[in-house]
Amino acid sequence: FIDDSKFTLHGFFSKDQLVNKNPYKEDYKWTNNIFGFKRFQIYDSPLHSELSIYQSNFDAEVNPKSSNARAMKNSVREFTVRMDFAYIYDSRDELNVGLAFNIIRTKLRLMNKIGSFTDVADFGGNISLYIKYKLLRWDNFGLDFGSRYNFASLNKKGNFAFEPRVNLTYRFLPEIALKCSWGMYEQTLTTITDENDVVSLFEPWFILPDYLKSAKATHYNAGIDINPIAWLNVSIEGYYKKLFSIPFINEDKSLISEKDLVASDGEAYGTEFLLQIKAA
Repeated sequence: FIDDSKFTLHGFFSKDQLVNKNPYKEDYKWTNNIFGFKRFQIYDSPLHSELSIYQSNFDAEVNPKSSNARAMKNSVREFTVRMDFAYIYDSRDELNVGLAFNIIRTKLRLMNKIGSFTDVADFGGNISLYIKYKLLRWDNFGLDFGSRYNFASLNKKGNFAFEPRVNLTYRFLPEIALKCSWGMYEQTLTTITDENDVVSLFEPWFILPDYLKSAKATHYNAGIDINPIAWLNVSIEGYYKKLFSIPFINEDKSLISEKDLVASDGEAYGTEFLLQIKAA
């Protein structure tokens, strides 16, 4: 009913349970409900926009029963409005600009090693502006660079600083491409996991309390893509991440006056290998 527009209503509603008959194995519950609206608009000039509005509700719980696991309950309520614009130049370059507004309420109920419960709950809003320029005018070279700036942060100790990001790809032979990326990231809505779990089934999300600084990371990535024949592709990539103010549960808490969470610095690095064989 409006020329060059597309309207979309979307929803996702799920409820999952993992129930163990063994009383010495913990039970899990997850509920996730999302409902949203999108409007995509194409204008007379090489410009298009997308408006997104959605509400999401997430709940999760761990019931330890007679196991050694610790009871946890987590809830996240989020309302988001996003407006994104993309302008495509005659050279095929692309400029992307967006503005996002989030209102989030989180609550995390934790049990410490002596069996007492504490609540980590918070409410906050975030307003962020982001911009990216994609240099696509050459067939063998691609570059996109941009940044995000937070006008308001969920956490009072948020940096409000720019978060620059750069991605580069250079195909010096038709069959071989080099790629690398670098970026700085800040996170005030974060998660914690049990480092003793090989596979973590419960990852609670929460807003960092005001006594902690926002979690930050600097990412470095470099790799190579090799496509020797049409049906075979080999990708090798190495990465390094420097982490700052990453939250952990204070396992040693025994007094009410002690903090539920503590921060720590760290690093992560590794290599990934991917082999793709495409059927004819």
